[in-house]
Amino acid sequence: MIERARRKLDEQAKLLGTLAYHNVLARGFTLVRDASGAMLRRASEVKPGAALDIEFADGHIGAHADPRGRKSEAQTKEPRKPVDGKQGTLL
Repeated sequence: MIERARRKLDEQAKLLGTLAYHNVLARGFTLVRDASGAMLRRASEVKPGAALDIEFADGHIGAHADPRGRKSEAQTKEPRKPVDGKQGTLL
């Protein structure tokens, strides 16, 4: 019974580890906080010129939001084009 409980606890510990935000950062994401340390989830929450703390998997850097304002999502995305200009096939 103790061995079964230990295995279950080990499984739960592994699950907790996979859900930790540090593992998300290790996959290439970042965590952005404002000057007070509050997490920012949307670009609309960032005021132009605001001081930011950006956390990567290997540390933090300070940054300031572009004071010229933000770009819309349509302005920041470029359409993907095939390298050779030909349409590929799915199969």
